[in-house]
Amino acid sequence: SLAQLQESGASRWGMVIGGTNVSVSLPVAFMLQFGEDTVVTAIAIQIPLAKAQFDVTGEQVQVLGPVSLELSRLSRPGKALHVSGLAEPILINLGINASRGVQCGYFDL
Repeated sequence: SLAQLQESGASRWGMVIGGTNVSVSLPVAFMLQFGEDTVVTAIAIQIPLAKAQFDVTGEQVQVLGPVSLELSRLSRPGKALHVSGLAEPILINLGINASRGVQCGYFDL
């Protein structure tokens, strides 16, 4: 349980998205705010996007490893919880090596 994790001194709870190198790590204190019935849904898309993506200059870019992360209550699956103002960040590791020209971007739905 989350309470047992906190009692053991663990400060983060994490998971690896099956079949990928993508991992997600959340602060235990943050998770405790929502309670034990919190569901973390993480999806990593491992196929190329069908539609070409372009940067602000109009240059086509390659999109690797889009990840969707959603928190909801077990009693209300699919109803996402709103998260803001975290004291510690939610960490998403895409499992790729940084190289010249690689950038990370995000958007909030």
